[in-house]
Amino acid sequence: IDFEQRQVWSNGDLIKLTPTEFSILQELALHPGRVYPHGTLLTRVWGTDHCRDAEYLRVYIGRVRHKVEHDPSKPRHILTEPGMGYYFVK
Repeated sequence: IDFEQRQVWSNGDLIKLTPTEFSILQELALHPGRVYPHGTLLTRVWGTDHCRDAEYLRVYIGRVRHKVEHDPSKPRHILTEPGMGYYFVK
């Protein structure tokens, strides 16, 4: 992950993420292992008006997983802590 250029590479290939998708990945990846509650992640990416839109976040997490995970059905990097939120593993 190149935070300065806002780009993600995997096996030499550039993965195209929208600005919002990159922001989600960046928030998680900057603090590996830290569980971000849904409301916290929503607020940090979209602002306080969306702090209760957990379904909105689930959709975007799914999109990011499909783009960055080898097998999105068995994610290794963007993980869910049930009832808590999401976290990143290197």
